[in-house]
Amino acid sequence: MVHIFQFVIVLYCLLLAPAIAEQQLENQEIILKAMVSSFDLPLGDLSRKKYESELLNIFDGFSGNFSIDFPLTQSEKQRTSGVDRQGVRSKNNITLQASIKYNPLSYWFINATFYYYLDSSLKASFNPDFSYSFGYDDWHPYTFSLVYSNYGGNRFNPNKRKNERFTTFEEGTISIGWKFLIPKVV
Repeated sequence: MVHIFQFVIVLYCLLLAPAIAEQQLENQEIILKAMVSSFDLPLGDLSRKKYESELLNIFDGFSGNFSIDFPLTQSEKQRTSGVDRQGVRSKNNITLQASIKYNPLSYWFINATFYYYLDSSLKASFNPDFSYSFGYDDWHPYTFSLVYSNYGGNRFNPNKRKNERFTTFEEGTISIGWKFLIPKVV
């Protein structure tokens, strides 16, 4: 009886093998196609107008949002002797934020977020006036992304006595990513 069961399993696997191989080949082609499409730069899209209105064409690719950060718990304001961008985070400050994002071509983007702290005395040296990022970020599976982000202590009016700068580019982050599907088993 065991031999018959083993024979049936082997036969089933042999019959299924071509379908599995074909599916794997199809998956490999999909993955390769998506990987190769990463960082496409469709320059022809720049001259294509989506709308008859020039005003709509100018603003095409822009998006934005407004938000408020409100702490769920309050902590005591702490004095610290941190240097430059160091210090203890305070959970008291309410922050208003406005972001704007521009996608000039496909998944290429530029993003900026502006912050306003309702209680400026709670603003720490590492709390930015603005943050920014740019790069390529395609959300489709099997594509690559390359993004630079800077969320550090960027200042509109840097205080030279505190050694602040408008932005410190080298304190930003370069992220390289690859998207994939989570297996159905998971």
